[in-house]
Amino acid sequence: MRRRNSSITASGRKHLGAAVLARLRSVCGESIGETLVAILIVTLATVLFATMVGVATSTARKSENAVNAVVSQTSELDASTSAASASATITSDAITWNNGSSVNATLNISSYSSIDSINNQTIARFVLKK
Repeated sequence: MRRRNSSITASGRKHLGAAVLARLRSVCGESIGETLVAILIVTLATVLFATMVGVATSTARKSENAVNAVVSQTSELDASTSAASASATITSDAITWNNGSSVNATLNISSYSSIDSINNQTIARFVLKK
């Protein structure tokens, strides 16, 4: 057994215990100014956090309303009987690669438009078909 190390540890503990007891018996402490500054810092952090939560909530609500408006207008456009629609097919010239193979690119586009009943604006939507 190593008595020497255990005695050093014990004396270290005694020294640590003496330091803690001395601190507890001390009449020194934080001044009122230090305490007020700490309270001010905590208060400012709390106010800034609450403001941040409020702004995030407001932004999320505005974003949700905008998405709902777009979905609603798209649904009205699809369901509208007076919506004008047109389709077009665009075919490119032959595209040839180095190995001699070629392909024609074809693009099918459908467009839908109607008039927004609230703002009296034309809504147009283009759909690329596979």
